[in-house]
Formats: sequence, C-alpha cells, structure tokens
Amino acid sequence: FEEDVLLIIQEREVCLKGFCRIKCLFGGVRILGYNLNQHSEKFVDFYSPESNSLLTLSCDFPADNAEARNKLSNIYSKYRLDSHYEDGPHCGDVVIVLLRKLTSCSCDYISTIPPYTKLFSPYSGERNKHSYSELSAVGVHYVPKYSKVRRLKISEDYTFIEEKWHSALNSGVCPAVVVCGSKNTGKSTMNRFLLNSTLNRKEGLYYLECDVGQTEFSPPGCISLNYLQNPVLGKIPLCIITYYFGAVTPAGNPDYYIQCVQKCVEAYRATGAKLPLIVNTMGWNKGLGLDLLVDTLRMVQPTLVIQLNCQKRHLNFPPLTSYNIMKEEGWIQKSKSSGIDWSPSSVEHQHDLITIEAPVNPQQLDVSPLGLRPVDHRNLTILSYFSRDFHSGRTLTSAIPYVVNWSEVAIYVHNQSVPQSQILYAINMSVVALCVADLKKAHRAANDQPWQFTSLPVCHCLGFEDAEDFICIHDNDNDRLFILTAAQAHAKEGQNQ
Repeated sequence: FEEDVLLIIQEREVCLKGFCRIKCLFGGVRILGYNLNQHSEKFVDFYSPESNSLLTLSCDFPADNAEARNKLSNIYSKYRLDSHYEDGPHCGDVVIVLLRKLTSCSCDYISTIPPYTKLFSPYSGERNKHSYSELSAVGVHYVPKYSKVRRLKISEDYTFIEEKWHSALNSGVCPAVVVCGSKNTGKSTMNRFLLNSTLNRKEGLYYLECDVGQTEFSPPGCISLNYLQNPVLGKIPLCIITYYFGAVTPAGNPDYYIQCVQKCVEAYRATGAKLPLIVNTMGWNKGLGLDLLVDTLRMVQPTLVIQLNCQKRHLNFPPLTSYNIMKEEGWIQKSKSSGIDWSPSSVEHQHDLITIEAPVNPQQLDVSPLGLRPVDHRNLTILSYFSRDFHSGRTLTSAIPYVVNWSEVAIYVHNQSVPQSQILYAINMSVVALCVADLKKAHRAANDQPWQFTSLPVCHCLGFEDAEDFICIHDNDNDRLFILTAAQAHAKEGQNQ
C-alpha cells in the first residue's frame, strides 16, 4: 500500500482536500460528527472535494501518561518519525493519523470532465510550501490556515442538537429525526453530521431521501430509503428501496410524490423500525411545498424535528411545532386524488422541535467555490452514481448489451406526452430507469408492440437499486431493445418498464 503518516502537533484542526483512506494511530480525530480513535483498527474512506466545504480533522489529544508515552514512542520508531522530529514524542499535544492511497476510477473519471476538473486538485502555488506537501502521494493536499477556502465548521448548535439526538437514541424507543429548511441552509451538512454521529453509537441506521431535487445518495428525481453502516465521508450506502419520480420538483405530480414517500415509510416500518431513521426534506417552504412537508411529518411521526432558519425570514418555514402540524391541512387532505386517507390517530403526534439559525446566508451559497450551480451539483451526483462501479479501462462500448423484445417491456416517458408512434424514438440512446410495475393498467396497440401506461404507476426502481446505469438503443428492424448495464441477468427477470 502507498501510505503516509500525518503527524499533527499542537493544531486543533487540519483541513484536507482530496480523497484517501484514513485510520487513527494515536489520539483521535472527529470528521463531520464521526469519531476515529486509536482503538479502531479499520480504515474509513475519506472524500473532501471542493464542490462543497472542505472537511476538517478536529483533533482529540490524549492524556499524557506513561502508557501513552510508551505507545507514542513505539509509533515513532515503527514509522521512523524520530529523524524528522528530533525533540522526540509530544504526548499531550500530538495526534497521528495514517493515510492510505485510495484508488477510485470514479473520481479519476469525474475529474476529467468540466467543470469538475479541480474537485480534488491542490491549489495553485500551494505545492511544497509546507511540511505536509508529501501527502499528495496518497491523494490528499493540506490546506493551510491562511488559504481562503470554504472549510466545514461545526457550530455549538450542532453540539446541542447532537446531545438531544443522543438522548433520544438512549431513550429505549427507536427515534426518527426530520431535518427541514429552505435551500442552502445546510440540510445536507446537518444530515451527514447526524448520520455520522449516530454511527458512533449504533451499528446502523436508515436514511429517507425526500428531496428529489438535491438527493444525497441516489440520482436526482428519486425517493429512496437507504441503510448505512459506515460513516458518510464519501462511500455510498446500501439502498433498500427506490421509487423513480422522474423530476426535480414534485409540483407536476404531488399525488405521485406523496405516494412514493408513503411506500418508503412503509418499507422502513416493515424492517421493524429497530434502528434510527433520519429524513431529508425539500426546501420548498410555501404552498404545495409546505403541504407536502406536513404530510411527510405525519407519515414519519418523528421524535425530533430540526428546523434550519436563515436571515431572509420569507424563506423560512413557519414554526413546525406539533400543534401547527396537527392543525395544518396537508396535500392529502386538500387533494381528492391522492388515494391516501388519514385517521385522526395518524395525525395527532407529539415531537420535539429544535430551531437554529443557519450559519450562512443561503443567497451567498447559490454558487459553490468552483462556480457550481444547483444543476451542476445534480449532474455531479449522477456522474458519481453512474461511475462508482467503473473499472480502469472499461467503457460503455466494451459492455455486452442485453437484448429484449419490444413486446416484453412497458414504456412510460415521464413529464411528456409522447404519441405511440414516437415512443421508441423517445428512449433511443437514453438513460432509463428499469422498474417493476403492475401491467393491469397498461395497454398496447398490438401484441408485437411495447406496453404503455397512460399514467405512471408507483413502481419499485430495480435499476437504481442495483446502482447501475442503463442505456437503451432500439433495433427497429428486429423489434428489439439493447440495454447496456453491468447488472446480472437475474435482476432483469422481474422488470417490465
């Protein structure tokens, strides 16, 4: 392995850019809520791109005693640190971290595509200016304190929320927390902090993604339930179930959106709800957006609601107290076509509300440090998702496609009205979601033609669950579809859309 030792002396925080694997040898570090200490034997994957605030290692210095001094001396000898630091071990003010090079064809591939070419690269003029310049050999770059970059800062509010959440974790009842706030108020950071902090105490947890516009782990346009056992410092968790919504806002089909959320909540309940649940929500704070949030809160019945407010008061949600949620009419009550009924017992639920001020003004974050817009972040999520199983040298043209007869599939083009005669042109050379749907509501013009739906059924998306990308090409002469995917053939047996 290509490894390097990061010796941190008298520094409370160290900021890094890049990606590697990290393990603590002496003392401890805290990274976005996750604790790494010298007693942990495992490496964790560490990704710190400039698409967001760079991650920092917050140091936890050990006690200065004979046992610690002996351990530190052994580490100095093993990794030949004595020649670099002649005055010997500094037990009470030193943390030692082992960094290992992480091979990622996905990151290498994404870094070749504008505007993502500088996601992990060092800043110009920073090379070899400091004692940490050797770290570039393992894929990370030290960011000096004087560099004008956006670093991730964990405020005292986060510490307070963590204490409340840990209290809920220890209550004997499996808790759920819902994070709410308008866009760019820090929901993503708060979610990841809570995920990592929970994994300090629990062996796993569930994460429900309800923000179809800025998803965390799945491609945009999806509502999903994920299971996590590892800290969220870059590694994508296991997806339990995904429903393909097909748009970055629920405005066009709120009934379908809330039905997908309900299916994911039911999937969580089906696990026995023995592990905590963290829920991400949209930043749409008025009208339909508020109605859908009210319904989501009623479905989840959280223990804790975290409301992130900003300086622009008109962008904030009204106080999301239990009383306000109970008296507010959600979309389900207003709509006559959602297909979901509420009984009074399902609405009356008490939760704790914590309201904090977002650390930044959301209008200052419309563009990231690299000039990335929301659409660029969505594209980055898609690229990361599709390329995570890339192997060096592999291309789409090297993959062997599956061949499927037209008559064996059903096709639906979301958000567009496409004539029967044009439906195959619409999917030709397109990325598609492969789903399982009930064909009772499907129809077709002839037995040798694909099935079609007049409206999109709520269907389990197999394709995204298997974490693969799918490209459809139609063969008009032989009535066949060619589907490029790395998924196994048995995963296709149940899909029909």
